[in-house]
Amino acid sequence: MAMHESHFEVVFLGAYRCSVTPRAGPATGGRSRTRGFTLVEVLVALAIVAIALAAASRSVALSSTSATELKLRVLAEFVAGNLMGGFVARGEWPATGATEGVERQAGVEFPWRVEVVSTPNPDLRRIEIRVLSPEGPPRELRRLVGVVAKEN
Repeated sequence: MAMHESHFEVVFLGAYRCSVTPRAGPATGGRSRTRGFTLVEVLVALAIVAIALAAASRSVALSSTSATELKLRVLAEFVAGNLMGGFVARGEWPATGATEGVERQAGVEFPWRVEVVSTPNPDLRRIEIRVLSPEGPPRELRRLVGVVAKEN
């Protein structure tokens, strides 16, 4: 009975580990044959990695844009609150009409527009404050509407 000839050499490295490597033999023409990845397999793997990285970079970019927008909206809220608080703190009766200006908050210049209109009640004035984006085409970041009463 002939023994089956193995084309692999098994080396025991420890109690639970071993290494299997191909060895040269007559089936391979005396040459050692190593297994590796084909070019197609490598290209498919690279394509998968490229798609995953593109998706991840888009996600990071969207997250960064959202964080910047949120920061601007929070700062615009402070600007609107400061303007409304100024009307209340001064205690003066505001004249009707519109005014515009710029207020600096955390190093960013925010343009704003305040419109004061009379109401059906002669002792109340409606104040509408709009804070706009500091750059690019003007867009409203925050609108605050309040009412002040005439001091008697």
